[in-house]
Amino acid sequence: MSFYPQHHENLRGCNMLYISSMLGKKVRDEDGHNLGFIDDLIIRKGDDFPVVESIILKKGKNRVLVPMDSIKHIDEEDCIVLGIRPVFPPFKPKKGFVPLRREILDKQIVDINGQRVVRVNDLQLNRVGKTLRLAGVDVGTPGLFRRMGILSLFETVSASLKLKAPNNIIPWDNVQSLARGEISQLKLKTTRNKLNKLHPADLADILEELSGKERVELFNILDTETAAETLENVSQDVQVAIVSTLPDEQVADILEEMSADNAADLLQDLPEERAEDLLELMNSKEAEEVKELLGYEKDTAGGLMNNTFVRGNTDTTCHEIIERIRRELPDTELVYYIYVLDEEERLIGFLSLRDLIVSPPDQKLGEIMKNPVFSVPSGADPQQIAELAEKYDLLTVPVVDDEGKMKGVVTFDDLFELILKKERGNPVL
Repeated sequence: MSFYPQHHENLRGCNMLYISSMLGKKVRDEDGHNLGFIDDLIIRKGDDFPVVESIILKKGKNRVLVPMDSIKHIDEEDCIVLGIRPVFPPFKPKKGFVPLRREILDKQIVDINGQRVVRVNDLQLNRVGKTLRLAGVDVGTPGLFRRMGILSLFETVSASLKLKAPNNIIPWDNVQSLARGEISQLKLKTTRNKLNKLHPADLADILEELSGKERVELFNILDTETAAETLENVSQDVQVAIVSTLPDEQVADILEEMSADNAADLLQDLPEERAEDLLELMNSKEAEEVKELLGYEKDTAGGLMNNTFVRGNTDTTCHEIIERIRRELPDTELVYYIYVLDEEERLIGFLSLRDLIVSPPDQKLGEIMKNPVFSVPSGADPQQIAELAEKYDLLTVPVVDDEGKMKGVVTFDDLFELILKKERGNPVL
């Protein structure tokens, strides 16, 4: 079944061809002389559904470029070229033009809508009059068998076994190519915004599936904020692999957008000299927060905690805290509790966000705070943190030093991963 883009009126009612059915087909002139066979089709990059500008004609060792306006008739059986023994220029790679067989077939792509990495088994072309447009990529099983020349056999076997194997055609304007060379920029302008709108967790899944060069190519398309959030969601090995290919200035910008605990974790996995260079390039405020966390062992409460949290003292009013949250929320990973500290920064009480909202604006925190406060020392291991959170139904766990001074919080996302591992019977250490 052919795919016709709903929003591209010019492709409605047109004939469908597959590039696999055209490659290798004979080309002849009007007198029937054999001129060679189709070796490739050329598109110009930039459009949502690019027009096929020319074909590459091959005979022996020679490859020539035949403009589409020289072709009188084209189908899956043959091509008829205007003129008697026409002379065409030798094919030479040209900037802005892309050979489909060489640069698209068998390459990995990112399906923006499906949020996945797939491999191109075939290319669907739609014909409007004498014009051919690249309409979509076939990533389904039928496309693979079509390429092998045994599609009819596959369809017969599938029918006898009552198996459904529909064509899986992804419209070209929903595709971000990851192929190297000229094609690497083919869809960059039209899909950059789409990529940045994907959830960072979905982008992380895509990055995990790609090879090194393709991974970096996709990562570099993302804006700094999206890149930071995505980097926080990939595995440690992938984090290091990506960062190792990027210039220090770019990495420093990304680290500034990451939460301090995740930035510290990443820096601990880098060579010490480079980690120090990156800290020097970072904004002083963010760098100080990260440096503080680097003083703790990675698998302890201090190493897991985020040192950005909402705090106040006993005389702070609810209105003041709400205004503080409005100012600090962009830099605060999660706000579930407000922590009350004394003059020495010791943790003496807390209240939930709900408590804050339902209290009068002029109410002081000291009048509504709760205690005792359950906390863990900075040297606590993940097992202790998970057990405390589970026992007292805590969404975040405060971390204190030996003197009871509050240093940070281990947030829900970290706790969830730890508790999930415990539920599965896996060690969290």
